[in-house]
Amino acid sequence: AYYGSYSDKAVSSAAGGVLIGQTTGEYLSVSPSTQYSASFWVYTATGGRTADVYLIEFTAAEAFIQENGGGFLTIPASTWTRVTRTFTTTATTGKVSIRPRWDAGAVSQTVYFDGIQLEQKAYATTYTDGSLGTGYTWTSTAHASTSTREAGVVVADKAIMAAGINSRT
Repeated sequence: AYYGSYSDKAVSSAAGGVLIGQTTGEYLSVSPSTQYSASFWVYTATGGRTADVYLIEFTAAEAFIQENGGGFLTIPASTWTRVTRTFTTTATTGKVSIRPRWDAGAVSQTVYFDGIQLEQKAYATTYTDGSLGTGYTWTSTAHASTSTREAGVVVADKAIMAAGINSRT
């Protein structure tokens, strides 16, 4: 796991094709004609394959509108890598489903996803969940609801901490 003790494990049981990771488990409510950024972390022992944030948009009544994919990022071997996508919802979008997508290529592979996040911003910010400490809260049940972060509160990402820059502002 990149954050905490658990991550989502997906296994491509047959060679080839595109492996679509576990969905967020529910539709996420969003506003029409609004910019969002979705992100996740991905890990695999086999490098050189690609990953993407795949989005499916629905009306508030859950009628399908469109799928958004493409822009794959090449993932190095044995390194947690962040994948992001910024998009603007349609005028009729009321809900979205986020799917981490992995191109398994011509071999069977195991891949791990963690830190899946959607935020109403033109860029992805550091990961947020209610267990990160002061200024971070769950909106309901821990690990089964959304999280919020107070303005001005940031716990540095692991990549920043690994570089020796460990700060909280």
